[in-house]
Amino acid sequence: MTDVPLRLHFVWTGSRFPYFARLAVESAMVAMPDASIDVNVIGDRPASEHFEEVAAAPQVEVVHWRADTLFDACPGGAAPYRELLGRIPGDSPAAISNLARLAILFRRGGVYLDTDVIVLRRLHDPDRHGAYVGAERVWSANRRRVAHGLGAADTVQAVPWAARWAACRFDAALARGRLGLANRISSGGHTRLQINNAVIGAPAESGFVALALEHALDVDPTVRFALGPNLLDDVAAALPSAVTVVPPSRFYAVPPGESYRLFSDRTLELPADAQVMHYVASNHRRLLRGLEPDDHRFESGTAPFWRHARRVRSA
Repeated sequence: MTDVPLRLHFVWTGSRFPYFARLAVESAMVAMPDASIDVNVIGDRPASEHFEEVAAAPQVEVVHWRADTLFDACPGGAAPYRELLGRIPGDSPAAISNLARLAILFRRGGVYLDTDVIVLRRLHDPDRHGAYVGAERVWSANRRRVAHGLGAADTVQAVPWAARWAACRFDAALARGRLGLANRISSGGHTRLQINNAVIGAPAESGFVALALEHALDVDPTVRFALGPNLLDDVAAALPSAVTVVPPSRFYAVPPGESYRLFSDRTLELPADAQVMHYVASNHRRLLRGLEPDDHRFESGTAPFWRHARRVRSA
C-alpha cells in the first residue's frame, strides 16, 4: 500500500495574485516535491501571470469554491456558516480566508499555509501526527488593544515594549542588525505566547477543527483576528488534548512585531528546527505590493527573506 501524498492548502480571494504569493507556493514545491498542493480560490479566478505560473505546475490543483458549497461538510450544516459569512465586512478578505481554511481542512485534511510564508523544510503529516498549530510571541496586551483600545494600564505597560521595538527597528534599518539589540534587550514580562493560524495541520474531520468551526459561530466577525489567531487560541486552551501546539521556533521564530528583521537584519539566523518563515504581509504592504521577480534584492539581499527566497528561486 502506497502512502497518500501530504496535501497542502493555500487560500486566495481577490483578483490580484502577487509575486510573494507565488513564491509561497513555489517554496512548498521545493521543500516537499512529493506533496499535493491545492490553491483554493474563493470567488473569481485571479487575472495574474503569477497565478497562471502556479496553476501550471504539475503539483498544483486549482480548486474553485462558492459560498453555497464551501460549508456543506461543516458540523451542523452549511446554513449557520453562510449566515456568518454574510456578517463579515465586505472589505475583509482575511476574515473570509480565516473561515474558509477551517472548512477546507475539515473536509479534506492536510496542512493549511498562508501566502506570506516561505516553507523551509518538510512539514509533518497530520494523518500521522494529529492536528497541530504553532505559537508565536506577541505583546501581552495586544488582544485587548485590538478589541477595546488601550486602557491606562496598558498604555503604561506599552512604554518599555515600544522602546525595545524602536531600538531593534533602528538596529535593523540602519545597522542591519549588527548591534544585536534584539538579543541584548529583554522583552521582560510584556509578551505572551499565542497561537497563530498561518500554519494549521489537521486530519480530515479533525475534532480540533470541528470545535473551531463551532466556536466561530459565536464570535463577532467584525473584530480583527476574531476568526483567526484569537479563535484558535481559545479553542486550543479549551481542548488541549485535541491539538499539539509547537514552539515559536518552528513557524514563528521572529515575532510579528519584529517581522521587519526578516527583510533587513543581515545577522539574523533562523533556528535549526524552523520549518516555515512567516513574514506577516500586512506589516509590509508597500514593499510586497511592488515586489517582482526582477527585484535586485533577490540577488544581493542577505537578510533571511532574501536568502531563503533566493534558494527557492534557484531550485
